[in-house]
Amino acid sequence: MRTYDYLIVGGGMVADAAARGIRELDPDGTIGILSADVDPPYTRPALSKKLWTDPDFTWDQVPLGTEETGAEIRLETFVESIDRAAKTVSIGEGNELGYRRLLLATGSKPREIPAPDDDRILFFRSAEDYRRLRELAERGGRAVVVGGGYIGAEIAAALVQNGVETELLFPSEVLGDGTFPPELATRYEQLFRDGGVELVPGARVEEVRTEGNRLHVVLEGGDERPADVVVLGLGVDPVIDLAEQAGLDVDGGVIVDEHLVTSDDAIWAAGDIAAYPDPILGRSRVEHVDNANERLTGTLGANVLIDPTTQRQLGSRFADAVARLRYGTVAVNAWTAFGFLTPTATWGAYPGGTVDDCPSGIGIVHNALLLDRVERTVVRGPFRPFPRSIGRGRFSLLPKPPWFVTSRTGRAVSQGLTRYRVDGDRARLVLTLVRAFFA
Repeated sequence: MRTYDYLIVGGGMVADAAARGIRELDPDGTIGILSADVDPPYTRPALSKKLWTDPDFTWDQVPLGTEETGAEIRLETFVESIDRAAKTVSIGEGNELGYRRLLLATGSKPREIPAPDDDRILFFRSAEDYRRLRELAERGGRAVVVGGGYIGAEIAAALVQNGVETELLFPSEVLGDGTFPPELATRYEQLFRDGGVELVPGARVEEVRTEGNRLHVVLEGGDERPADVVVLGLGVDPVIDLAEQAGLDVDGGVIVDEHLVTSDDAIWAAGDIAAYPDPILGRSRVEHVDNANERLTGTLGANVLIDPTTQRQLGSRFADAVARLRYGTVAVNAWTAFGFLTPTATWGAYPGGTVDDCPSGIGIVHNALLLDRVERTVVRGPFRPFPRSIGRGRFSLLPKPPWFVTSRTGRAVSQGLTRYRVDGDRARLVLTLVRAFFA
């Protein structure tokens, strides 16, 4: 029986990140990845975004290159059960694999409605789904997309931009009204109409059926929408069956501590399935940046801490996540107050606040450059102070940024930098930087 030092169940982006993290700490330990997918780990967001809209983003940029970690990846492998006492997993036909440490990263599965087994009906989730939809899109015809969340909206936009007649069905009255403030949701919806997507609000789908060579999407009340292709994006549910069968603590997700350890100290859980402790929100399980937008109160500022290594691994996905944060100032490894202290930067609440719903106020307070339709200012700083930042490939002008709580000259440096932005006095700037070196 093959035994791994580290065995990962699940072949998504979490598995890739875990394998890379393990390698940083243990260059020699054996890593096994058991994936039900037909493809090795890949960047899932690209399936509904850049692969459709960016001609310079090609399929060879989708795989994450997990093989370079030395991990042994077994595709189309389904784990049936976990024997915690023996530290083994069963992969069917009497075959077992052993582990010293086990990570559950089983992700989520799409919610489904009654539909026949037809390759023109896709509950969109995987790279295989993307390839199939690409093939169907090239044939033309009429596509009906069900669901007004990110997946449904992105697929509808992708299809119409690729010349496919597209209809988008969603249950709300305005597309995006559960995600954006009313004014912004109206503007968001109009972009889809202007782009050529036929929108059907207030539509609740019961099933998909076939009649001859034609597909029919059946709505509540009996109305039907004909289609040549049907794509469903109805949300996802965490895949926690394996954890439940193994007797791990589960409550809507796999219960983990602050180190992602489950109720078995040899088993970890991460990604969509992990229900982790949060000192403010209580036990949480998140699948998306929506957590920051929907569960945290406020629209003025958000501070984001991220290790540069993680940021490089995420690539454009991190920039996409920052772009979707609904805050007037986003500080990445910095302090939002520096957006306020920079005279040429905008400062205010993210647009969309109303008198009845104004989480952090309405409108922009500072806008020295008179920019139109401002959304946010993004401030970036070093994750580590100089000189440690150099060893990690990041240059930092200041040995210890003034927003670090241990900075002894933070007040003087902040005042000096602000004065420089006002009067441009370079001699005074030099004095400020000298003070910074005594932080």
